[in-house]
Amino acid sequence: MSSDIAKTLRETLLDLGVRPEQIGYFDRHSSIALNFKMISPIMLTADHHGVWMWSELKNLNSATLNIHAEKLLLLLQHALPSVVTGQPVLGKGLRGYEVKALLDDACMGSAKTLQVALDGFFNLMTSLHSIVE
Repeated sequence: MSSDIAKTLRETLLDLGVRPEQIGYFDRHSSIALNFKMISPIMLTADHHGVWMWSELKNLNSATLNIHAEKLLLLLQHALPSVVTGQPVLGKGLRGYEVKALLDDACMGSAKTLQVALDGFFNLMTSLHSIVE
């Protein structure tokens, strides 16, 4: 993970109340998982395109996708703050469906901007999970 985003992520996590001893070292090849009780972990992964936040929808498959397509589409078309395209992407990952969003460069240097982006993504994932559970 780039040093800028690693520093900003550390600051964001501290601002969110995570204890310093719970935060490890982030290097250039890191992903970090933010674990929650009600939804799949939100992952932050750096690659040559930038930093992605993404999460799996483990209960989503072709049958549930057909049943809930309208509700899912309505949620996914709303803009997310500090996301490059403005909207997340629903797609098929290695282990099933996942939602991804490429973070805007503004998140790299601002803990507040990163926190707003994470809050928006968390709220989206909570809503998506409530549909497919």
